[in-house]
Amino acid sequence: MTTFLLAVQIVIVLSLVGIILLQKNGSDSLAGLSGGGHNVLSGRSTTNILTKATIILAICFIFNSLIIAKLVNTSHKTNKSLIESIAPESNKNKKLEVLDVTE
Repeated sequence: MTTFLLAVQIVIVLSLVGIILLQKNGSDSLAGLSGGGHNVLSGRSTTNILTKATIILAICFIFNSLIIAKLVNTSHKTNKSLIESIAPESNKNKKLEVLDVTE
């Protein structure tokens, strides 16, 4: 299930990047690749469609991220911190030695 959601996340991210690049914010966007000014979708209608698509994809991205985080958190149910899981078991009972440097 997590693998499927990660694949969906990649598709959402790539779509979101593409739609953001297609929006006309100036000369640095990819909106000029569509050709001349004789498009059926031009002007305000394209802006509205791309804006709505960006909002919908952003909401899908957030919800998908939360679902993935919940699934990963429940599948790795441990009460250890990251440092406790990395530290070897032999180092847990060792005491710290203090050196006397006043001599």
